[in-house]
Amino acid sequence: MPPPSEQTSLVELACPASCVSAFCQAVMSKTIPNGFWGEGDTMCHNRATFLHKVDHFIKLRRFESMTLHEISQGQKVVDIAWLRPPGCHGQRLSQGDMNKRQEMFHEFLYYVFDSLLIPLIRSNFYVTESSTHRYEMFYFRHDVWKLATEPSLSALRSSMFEEVKLEEAQRLLNSRRLGYGHLRLLPKGNKFRPIVNLRRRNLSASSSKALNPSINSILGPIHTVLKFEKDTNPLRLGSSLLSVGDVYHRLKRFKESLGPEERRLYLAKIDVHAAFDTIPQAPVTELMAGIFSQRLYTIKKHVEVRPGERSMPEPSRAATRALKRWRSTAAGDGRVEPLLERLKRELGGHRKNTIFVESAAHKTCSVESLVSLLADHVERHLVRFGRKYFRQSRGIPQGSVLSSSLCNYFYADLEMRHLGFLSSPDCLLMRLVDDFLLISLDEAKAAAFVRTMHGGLPDYGVEVSREKTLVNFDLEVEGREVRKVPQGQGFPYCGMLIDSRSLDIAKDRRRGDGVAVANSLTVDFGRSPGHNFQRKILNAFKIQSHLMFYDTSHNSNDAVLQSLEGAFCETGRKMWAYIRCFPRPQRPSGSLIIQTITKVANIAFLILSGKSRRTKYPRYSFDIRKRQVSSIAHSSFLEILSQKQTGYSQVISWLRRQHRRETPGRLSA
Repeated sequence: MPPPSEQTSLVELACPASCVSAFCQAVMSKTIPNGFWGEGDTMCHNRATFLHKVDHFIKLRRFESMTLHEISQGQKVVDIAWLRPPGCHGQRLSQGDMNKRQEMFHEFLYYVFDSLLIPLIRSNFYVTESSTHRYEMFYFRHDVWKLATEPSLSALRSSMFEEVKLEEAQRLLNSRRLGYGHLRLLPKGNKFRPIVNLRRRNLSASSSKALNPSINSILGPIHTVLKFEKDTNPLRLGSSLLSVGDVYHRLKRFKESLGPEERRLYLAKIDVHAAFDTIPQAPVTELMAGIFSQRLYTIKKHVEVRPGERSMPEPSRAATRALKRWRSTAAGDGRVEPLLERLKRELGGHRKNTIFVESAAHKTCSVESLVSLLADHVERHLVRFGRKYFRQSRGIPQGSVLSSSLCNYFYADLEMRHLGFLSSPDCLLMRLVDDFLLISLDEAKAAAFVRTMHGGLPDYGVEVSREKTLVNFDLEVEGREVRKVPQGQGFPYCGMLIDSRSLDIAKDRRRGDGVAVANSLTVDFGRSPGHNFQRKILNAFKIQSHLMFYDTSHNSNDAVLQSLEGAFCETGRKMWAYIRCFPRPQRPSGSLIIQTITKVANIAFLILSGKSRRTKYPRYSFDIRKRQVSSIAHSSFLEILSQKQTGYSQVISWLRRQHRRETPGRLSA
């Protein structure tokens, strides 16, 4: 095997899932006597069925599950001798006897998977996902994983972490509520990305069964207070974007301020290298101490209960489980605001079909306690890797519920001190955590922005990833030409493409190139496969239905139609990949696929033009007719399935009839 340094991607060092499956099947075959599966043909059938389930289990993607009911499907228990009471051979079974045999056999299968198969995998392989392969799982032999990770761990020890003696770590942990995080390395290309899990609860030192609260739950009050400060004084956050969707609102306001005349726009994108790992700890702690504007904060919780999703409501089907979520809100100066007032003021207008339940308990926190907890978290953050403890000596904790807020406030201070020349109506500066985007009417300001950031800002730990810098005009920095977007192409930013002339927004569909569509799916193999299939396909479109792509008051109609076509094509590819994940006998029928496509087209129009969206966003507009949406949906699904026609003759014939009927309506748009 080549050394890790010669690999183009670290996942090439992983064992193929088929080899892992063959190994596990061989061990299971040797470990479990054939007599456990029955006699004669029954033994061969049950053994083959079990080994097929082992193969399926190993090839599951992340977040997919396998139920005991699914594992036991296809197993014949009548002819298994060890399940048979003495002297009952050849007798007819009662229902109670049959149920008892199935119960015992289910316990046996559970034991095999839980106590034999899973420990076998753990003892021989390190199983992990990758940053670039979505939900696909990779199996690394332990010796290969150790060899591959040693250089990265050495680099982390020398740059970010310092080892802490076990006695000192235990003394620190016993003196405070904050516990320690769990460090793991995630393959990303030919490097590793360190990931720290701060949501995991650790065992209590006083009891082997009790669990301490997670670090993120202990930091919850600070997170809630920072949300209060964000709403109270949003200017302190500078150009920060709290979500990708905020790009749309900023762009729309900027475009309206420019007026109808067309002007040359200069765009520049800057990415800060390893932002969380380079922010200096003492300055960010000092800065955050000045963010808190109140002396006391009162934190209250309430529960929001919403109905679960259903895609095929039928009276004979039980309702899906309701969704319950706890939310926290903060108020200043120890003031306690009743939930009803908050519902009238802000919460009620943004939720529908929701029940709010107020908690009677509330918590009061002083600003001194919050600052002390924040400083302890940033400056004395412990992580555990294997059996050793390390303190993070550089940067802010990754995986922390506070990391994004710390980064936003810290870089907002940077903007105020070093990028003040961009605070003018002819410039729009946006930043999603550490990704800067400037849109300006002044080429000189855009060039000055790039040069300032490339020069580095050591007081803020800022070092720019030069290879990721992107502009749409000719520019040289320190004698090197900055990468330029080809003319006519959209400007990429945070998963979207921005038109450099009209500021139209489209989804960047090139980001998923090279990743198998099936690896972006989570397939439900258990009960109600038809219902789950339709629900998954509908959700595949819903996650692409953000109003930024379909607002005809901001985007041109042609851009919206292209976004619709891209969304339906991606939904069609996911539908095809989802169906292929099932064995042929379990795949959806042609009539169910036709019903699903029809429902996708109808729900797409309802989502994009619905009253709830227009009420929530009064300035949103969708000037596309329903017949156009249906026509694009049918033609997109036809384009995808025509390339993979096997098994879809009924669906393709129906789509062609619909397409011929609707084409004139689409052309007249």
